[in-house]
Amino acid sequence: MTEQKDEDSSLIETLKIMSNPELMAKIKRGDEQLAKGGFKGHELIEEDEKD
Repeated sequence: MTEQKDEDSSLIETLKIMSNPELMAKIKRGDEQLAKGGFKGHELIEEDEKD
């Protein structure tokens, strides 16, 4: 894909998310929990460490 097509696809996906009230409510709740410190940190697992 060209860089412009990647940007277009990203914009389209962003608009889909932003036009979904249920999903936006979940994102808002997550932002509020994060602001209050309501989260746990987790280590990331590298692909080669899974096996």
